[in-house]
Amino acid sequence: MMKVCFLVMITGLVHCESSPSSGHSSRKISPETLSIEAPEDPHPETPDLAPAGQTKPQDPTDPSKPAPSSSKAKAPQPDDSATQKPIAPVSNSEPPISPEPRPFDPKSAEREPYEGPPADSRASWTTLEDGLMYRKQTQGGSKIHAFKIKQGQFEVFVHPFEAHQAQILEHVRQQLGARIVVNGGFNQIRHQSTPDGLLVVDGVERSSINDNLSGVLWVGGAPAGHGGDPDWLYLDSTHSTSAKFDWTSKSEHVSFAIQGKPKIVEVWKTGGILSTARATSYRSAVCVMKDYFVIMVTDRNHDPMNLYDLSTVMMNLDCRMGLNLDGGPATSISVQPYEKHLDQGLRIDSDDPQWVFPNAIVVR
Repeated sequence: MMKVCFLVMITGLVHCESSPSSGHSSRKISPETLSIEAPEDPHPETPDLAPAGQTKPQDPTDPSKPAPSSSKAKAPQPDDSATQKPIAPVSNSEPPISPEPRPFDPKSAEREPYEGPPADSRASWTTLEDGLMYRKQTQGGSKIHAFKIKQGQFEVFVHPFEAHQAQILEHVRQQLGARIVVNGGFNQIRHQSTPDGLLVVDGVERSSINDNLSGVLWVGGAPAGHGGDPDWLYLDSTHSTSAKFDWTSKSEHVSFAIQGKPKIVEVWKTGGILSTARATSYRSAVCVMKDYFVIMVTDRNHDPMNLYDLSTVMMNLDCRMGLNLDGGPATSISVQPYEKHLDQGLRIDSDDPQWVFPNAIVVR
């Protein structure tokens, strides 16, 4: 790659443009993102840590250092760090548990669906059983419980509630003989089980799609090239560039579907959760990575969490799409006991004893 740099004598700034070689992307460094204080002491470009639409990094200029003494001074050679790749977004909270997952590049080239980046072996997961792993970490004052589940290895379905009665998911899990039960989509009216948005159960639509809910979680057969394994969990957009989501047109045969909002992570698209999204709540969410999906909940014994920090956690785990489920008082999960690692299981109940769930996601 060939780089051409122009020295602006008046401002003391350097403007560089890279001429792409075959198979490489071009990169432009503007005066807003690259500044120097003296000809002998350049400041490299500060990587953009957030998806498009977020705040720019601060100007690193230190007024205590001397300004350029001569307009005839030669421009410094660019430091290699000026072309370093972006690192994962970093919140103002404590880092994830060690070892830290490898940096995530939100500007990576688009890949084929379901062929995203492989799971990072350095991310700490504890195996509960074959195909089911557990991880917990703190993010600031919040604690996250995450369950990584192999696609096609377990029965996955949506369990609807229709009686407009409060439910405890621990009791539901025991009745269903399930491994994990987590709260699902939103309800239209508080303390009623009428779902907000799409609900498909056993291939029958019980509630129609809501344009105001941006994402769809659905369960169907394996994608092409992955055998005939049933019960793969997918995440989709309610609206794409071509049409609204139509569950009846999917070749994988949709058995179950619910809606959620917002989409927390969209690796193949610009935008996403802004760094200014700082409203906190207790969260339930699902994300997908290559050959796995991940269920996440925040712990009520710790601080609530904002969506930007949750999206950071998802991206660091190599999730390529994530969807927020109903949260706040709805955040609930029940996980069966696992000897040595979760010998008491995991139980997080609603903080509202009268809370009514419209549906729940079940792994059995």
